[in-house]
Amino acid sequence: MHVDGLIEAAGWWSYVLVFAVTAGKTGAFIGLLVPGETIILLASAIAGRGDLNAVVLAAAVVAGGHGR
Repeated sequence: MHVDGLIEAAGWWSYVLVFAVTAGKTGAFIGLLVPGETIILLASAIAGRGDLNAVVLAAAVVAGGHGR
């Protein structure tokens, strides 16, 4: 399955996943297990292709990182 199909199948859950990873990255232990920057950069590249809404993605990243 290509990334396009994965994003299309995930729909709005893509934004929830990015939010959860960003929020988890700010946590004490989860930040060691999850490569948050890599997932954010990947999602940004996908948004650059037009598959994700960049404004909604930015809001998810900022809201997830604002937890601390």
